[in-house]
Amino acid sequence: MRCIEDWCKEDAAKNQSFCADHAKVRERIKPCRTCGGPLVVDGRNCKSCYRKAKAAAGGTSISTKAPGADDRLSATQIGTQLGLKGYGVNEVFVELGWLDDDRNVTALGTRMGAVIKTSKRGDFALWPVAIIENKFFKAAVKRLTEGERAPELMKDAASGAGSGAGSHVADDGHYVRSKAALRIDNWLYSRGLLHAYERLIPGQDELKCDFHLPAGNIFIEFWGLTGEPFATRKKRKQAFYADHGLRLIELEPQHLKTLDETLSQALRRFGVKLAG
Repeated sequence: MRCIEDWCKEDAAKNQSFCADHAKVRERIKPCRTCGGPLVVDGRNCKSCYRKAKAAAGGTSISTKAPGADDRLSATQIGTQLGLKGYGVNEVFVELGWLDDDRNVTALGTRMGAVIKTSKRGDFALWPVAIIENKFFKAAVKRLTEGERAPELMKDAASGAGSGAGSHVADDGHYVRSKAALRIDNWLYSRGLLHAYERLIPGQDELKCDFHLPAGNIFIEFWGLTGEPFATRKKRKQAFYADHGLRLIELEPQHLKTLDETLSQALRRFGVKLAG
């Protein structure tokens, strides 16, 4: 017997109407106070009763969403429950092969119940509530939150100053994640260069640059980590910078030994005047 969720293709658990993942989710959901149904949308009523009450009050009563769409969550909503940022959840989906590198839903993602929703900002995926209890998803989240990038991807990883960026304090007050970023930040400050740390790259909802210099609209990336998923992320960033004709300075670990010379030459090529 199949799970009675209309999109689910898993077998129902023994003596149950739902698969194991959906059964766990249903156990945590309070019943509707009006009809006893399981899906609470406003703290009191299920979806159907909520719409009826809203219609009786003169509001919009019926949604045009597909059946079961209200049972799905965005990456941001999933992240809220797990203490992760939305793009951190998407990186988990990429690792599992449920999204591709461009954040499009794969065939495997579709099998897991993902649906595409269109908004003014573009298309994004909605995932079934039960995905949070999926054993593969939970294992991938654990790897992520115990890895080196946890401070970047977890919502509760903010520093004492509340910047959310890292634990090393630069001379200009920026909180950065690594000693390498600390050296770069201090060098930019010492040369009188206004800069931002870890800002979204224009046109991107997820990818952040390491440093951005408003004067000249220059981006600086320090490629300090190797292996996956860092290599894939590096390629995505490099491709985006190149495709959009953005000014990019790339630094590798060996450049830290000659940081003053390397950055000075690179910035002068872009016409930036240095102080000091």
